[in-house]
Amino acid sequence: MPGHTYEESSVEVKGNGVWIARIDFRIEEHVRGMPVKTVDIRYPIRVVAYDVSPEVNPFGLALDCFASPPERIEGSETSRPALPPIFKLGS
Repeated sequence: MPGHTYEESSVEVKGNGVWIARIDFRIEEHVRGMPVKTVDIRYPIRVVAYDVSPEVNPFGLALDCFASPPERIEGSETSRPALPPIFKLGS
């Protein structure tokens, strides 16, 4: 998300080579170049230590799954009025 950087509090150590990383994204919807909707979503990702060749994966980590369902960050949604129609049916 714009203006946000890594924070230690965004990663929870579960132990035994398992972490939960909370990653925040801003999703912007556009129609014909006009902004329609902006919403911030938090994705809690389970990261695990993974036994793999260091040549392929030097950190030895893998994204396992969602730790819980993604959730909307409250108070972040902004909607804009619907765009006017370009043409009317039947005209």
